[in-house]
Amino acid sequence: MASAEGPRTLRRHRARRWALLALLAAGADASASSVAVYRHREVLTVSLSGPIVAATAGAVIEALGPPVGGAARLLVSGPGGDYGAMVALAGHLRSRPEIEVVAAGPCYSACAIIWASAPRRSLRPEATLGFHGESPCRRCPPGALTGRDAAVLAMIAETAPRLAQALAGRNPHALSLRDGHLAFFTAQDLAALGETILPR
Repeated sequence: MASAEGPRTLRRHRARRWALLALLAAGADASASSVAVYRHREVLTVSLSGPIVAATAGAVIEALGPPVGGAARLLVSGPGGDYGAMVALAGHLRSRPEIEVVAAGPCYSACAIIWASAPRRSLRPEATLGFHGESPCRRCPPGALTGRDAAVLAMIAETAPRLAQALAGRNPHALSLRDGHLAFFTAQDLAALGETILPR
């Protein structure tokens, strides 16, 4: 999503897009991911960076533990990851409204969907979210979404309805990962949509 900054922003987004494609071409695995757990100002903080795969999603869910009444924070950044791992982690976070999910840097694909699915979320100033367009459905009527795309939009719509509406209204071919295009959103872009995020 181009902002008022102009060509410099477009160059930055293109650079991020190529970095994402390079990561995807290299193949996402758990060895490229890291999960760290620590306390920051008495708040349990879990940091997840890198591709989201089953092992890292499981490690994050285990690190967050059962609800104990205290606040917790999950910092996320990365190029995306596995669909099943993303659904598992997003579902867990939707059931845990005490956890604030913070986009701590570039957060694309599965990472962005996990962020958008959380009831409490914020972005650091340097964070950018990147969302895919819908996958082409060759056997569906025009404008119909594949099952996965409809499920992802439904997850996002539960907690970020204006963002889901903006994503659903985009041209799917303009956002197709096959072309290397993502829809980018910053905190300013989300505020312009009227989307509610926690102050950072």
